[in-house]
Amino acid sequence: MKEINENLIKTFIRKRTADSHKGTYGTLLSITGSRTMPGAAMLSGKAALRSGLGLLKQCAAGICIPAFAAAFHEPVYVSLKTEADGFYSADNAELLLSHASKSSAVLIGCGLGHTEGTSELVRRILKNITCPVVIDADALNCIAEAPEILNEIKSETIITPHPAEAARLLGVGTAEIQSDRYGAVQEFIRRFPGTVTVLKGAGTLVGHGEDVFINRTGNPGMSTGGSGDVLAGIAGAFAAQGIDMQKAALLAVWIHGSAGDRAAERLSVHSMLPEDMIDELAGVFKGIERTLK
Repeated sequence: MKEINENLIKTFIRKRTADSHKGTYGTLLSITGSRTMPGAAMLSGKAALRSGLGLLKQCAAGICIPAFAAAFHEPVYVSLKTEADGFYSADNAELLLSHASKSSAVLIGCGLGHTEGTSELVRRILKNITCPVVIDADALNCIAEAPEILNEIKSETIITPHPAEAARLLGVGTAEIQSDRYGAVQEFIRRFPGTVTVLKGAGTLVGHGEDVFINRTGNPGMSTGGSGDVLAGIAGAFAAQGIDMQKAALLAVWIHGSAGDRAAERLSVHSMLPEDMIDELAGVFKGIERTLK
């Protein structure tokens, strides 16, 4: 097992050139949130933009867009239809696939909800998408009964399960995942060889091909709702910038953990929040930029 370290991740970061523009750094379509869980979309979107993304297309229920835009100014918003329960309906699939065809990458899952409608929506998108995709949270729950769909995706893919989500995908108990995290990642590699797996938790593991990496950054203060949304947004940003998906995953987990460590040092592990990790991303990137040639 290899270790992610600062020297490794610095080789993946590109120095920005004077003639670059927003198109240089990609467009991310973020299929996240719902009427009852808009915060997940905002956290992942803000993290993506703080990680060098050129343009964010943020999905939202039409009724929520004015409130969203008042607090989150940077995205271009995509208005989606919702069911009576406030979750996106499967009727949005064609619209989203059209937007995906004009995007550099897609992030799907944060705050999406696990309903019959969202499950159908996720399946239709994953079966037809052609750009890189990061699959997180409820999008993973939506495919848990038939995870083999991961092998049908035509594009490069990152999945970011926490232990319980990993257990659902593999059809085992959470305790089994936690008792042998390395073995669990090896099983993901065997069953879904085209997918980069990020198994979250203390000592997050990234597995793909012949390699399994362990991340040592991060702390217990990151064990709170919304932390995974931040990670997913960072990964989505790197995928949209055209970085190889294994490298994008390695970058995301190390930078996410480093931002968490900076937040803990400033605020303590008891008081830090996911939004504090986003605030600390600037300091992490500033440190990296000082060494770029």
